Amino acid sequence: MTATFSENTAPPRMAAIDAARGGAVYTMALYHLVWDLNIFKFTSFALFTDPFWLGVRTVIVSAFLFLAGLSLVLADRRGRGWLAFGRRVIIVAFGAALVSFGTWVIFPTNYVFFGVLHCIVISSLIVFPFLRCPARVAFLVGLAILVVPAFLSHSIFDHPWLQWVGLVTQMPQSVDYVPFFPWTGMIVLGVAYGLWRGERPAGTFSDWQPGNALSICTVWLGQHSLVVYILHQPILIFFVWLAAELIR
Repeated sequence: MTATFSENTAPPRMAAIDAARGGAVYTMALYHLVWDLNIFKFTSFALFTDPFWLGVRTVIVSAFLFLAGLSLVLADRRGRGWLAFGRRVIIVAFGAALVSFGTWVIFPTNYVFFGVLHCIVISSLIVFPFLRCPARVAFLVGLAILVVPAFLSHSIFDHPWLQWVGLVTQMPQSVDYVPFFPWTGMIVLGVAYGLWRGERPAGTFSDWQPGNALSICTVWLGQHSLVVYILHQPILIFFVWLAAELIR
């Protein structure tokens, strides 16, 4: 398979992929709601130490990154144009900058300097060569990126300008830290899955369409996941703050 990305009209979106992304949005919003409830002392869940909550975060981040990798394969297979890809990367990069600025205003000592959106931007530029690889090669590379931090770290990566790499010896102060290692591995695994499905004799992606209000809403959220990602937390914080003020 070759990476075409010819300058064609952008292909139709796949409802099944958008629904999966929309499901991840639901879970992310619920997780952030719990985080906000903690801030305003409604709850006291150990989000950063409890294995359950750490697992929830891992699943949410993994889902978004895996789907990002899968979407690259779908875009390539349907001939999505380079201009469309470049525009998308710029939009996501702008979103990442907004997240960094917004969290810096609220949490200046542990703002998001390399979160989910930052990881998607950098990884999207790096994983293109794997669109030309057999699925098993992409799978092994993705798996290797995932496990590297378990065997390799160095204090040089603790420097603020290198913390994005992820091979740190001390976790940086950030409310959302999604470094290249290991998280780009999930994007490459998403690419591998997309390539593997394409190699199957009947390897086409589902033509499923939403059939009820809930599924339609879920697909809509998946189609607008970037905007929802950027806006949902300020909205949630406002309403939790308002609730805290009303019960004082």
